[in-house]
Amino acid sequence: MADAQAAAANDSSAAAAAAAAAAAADGTIAEPLDLVRLSLDERIYVKMRGDRELKGRLHAYDQHMNMVLSDVEETVTVVTVNEETFVELVS
Repeated sequence: MADAQAAAANDSSAAAAAAAAAAAADGTIAEPLDLVRLSLDERIYVKMRGDRELKGRLHAYDQHMNMVLSDVEETVTVVTVNEETFVELVS
């Protein structure tokens, strides 16, 4: 039974690789990572948790969305709230 599951997993990963190769050949976007692939060597904008933003040139990435960027500009937005008036102050 384990051999059949391993064979099915290999078949599905081979099918996914074939679909990705076909998408790469014609420039279509079939999966979310295809859009990232089309952005290689382009300047991208990444919005992160904690009000952090990155702008830089994308050189590489993996299936976990780890990215290699160069010429990066990082912007951190700090929001403070006035306790008396509850007005947000962005800096």
